[in-house]
Amino acid sequence: MKATILSDLLGYFENDTTESIHYAIDVALRTSVERTYRESVGQHNQKRATPLFLVIEEDVGVSPTELSGGECYRIDESVESEAMIDGGREGERMLMAFRTVDGSWPDYEPDRHIINVVLTAIKIEQNITGYVHQKCESACFVSTVGEAVRYGADLTTQPVQLDVVSEIEPSTLAQKAHSLQAIIGAMTWDLNGITTEVFDSVVREKTHDDAYLRLWYLRLWETIADKGAKKYLGCKQLENWSDVVAGKRTPKELKRYRNDIAHWHTGKIDYSYLDDLEKTTLELLRRRYATTRHEESK
Repeated sequence: MKATILSDLLGYFENDTTESIHYAIDVALRTSVERTYRESVGQHNQKRATPLFLVIEEDVGVSPTELSGGECYRIDESVESEAMIDGGREGERMLMAFRTVDGSWPDYEPDRHIINVVLTAIKIEQNITGYVHQKCESACFVSTVGEAVRYGADLTTQPVQLDVVSEIEPSTLAQKAHSLQAIIGAMTWDLNGITTEVFDSVVREKTHDDAYLRLWYLRLWETIADKGAKKYLGCKQLENWSDVVAGKRTPKELKRYRNDIAHWHTGKIDYSYLDDLEKTTLELLRRRYATTRHEESK
């Protein structure tokens, strides 16, 4: 797996030294990357700024698997000028695989946990809360003759761009990259069932669904208040802390709001509590995994 921060998205994938097999053989990924780059540059040109992208690539070797029992078909990329996949071309054909109940399938599961480590590290370094806006994703298998084999579920995250951004001076970019590398290395070293749950909980979906956000608040609080997590984060008896860690509320207040949600004593989720809980979590993670601190108004 490789995570890269860059501004020239097209140049990155089209550079011979990058050696992206996926980009070379998958027209859907190429089309998605080109559209993402074009749209993002257009939006940032209006602000006279340069967009930065986070690209996460996963290249996994799997045991050779023969899909000969109706799991794989060769179909037209475009039928009567209607694209069957993103970027589908007239006269071109592609391989499409479908997982069946009793058919063959490569023994592979995407490593979502390590992706969440990278995204959490960026939120720690940039001190940003909220969801991560994924611009595009694509996944495929590769046939023995080097063709892309598309399948139903897109499992591998590709280019994403943070939805909540802050300006970064070019002179500090290299320093931030080194800092991120150190944070990711430290978090990866600590990976286990307890810390994985914390990192996974920090990354949430793009939604304003009240039920989801309530559950997300409960989950995030429980992960950092867990006995094992408190040991790693150095925050014993967190629920009794009366001093602000980050944001504007103390852990004691955040715990009280957690109880209100659990017992249906609240109306819709209060986004300020949501933000304060995430800021508190990020600061606790920063104290363990990063050397930089972000001072919050208290």
